[in-house]
Amino acid sequence: MQKHRLIYEEAHGKIPDGHYVTFLDGDRTNFDLNNLALVSKEEHATLNRQGLRYPYAECTRVGLTIAKVKIISKRRN
Repeated sequence: MQKHRLIYEEAHGKIPDGHYVTFLDGDRTNFDLNNLALVSKEEHATLNRQGLRYPYAECTRVGLTIAKVKIISKRRN
């Protein structure tokens, strides 16, 4: 198992199917729990396609919120 997934699961329990643990600041060596976030496959794809990832965890958290809004909006149309 990948280290970041193990760290996340130790703190929050099993990762649901169809979800990823992502590094909010993009630094794959920063295993701080505050830098890890659980995202769905669709959220992960939207973050990447829409350029909503940033080198700062706080900014990527905002990007994740934007991704969630875009996904909900797309489903309603």
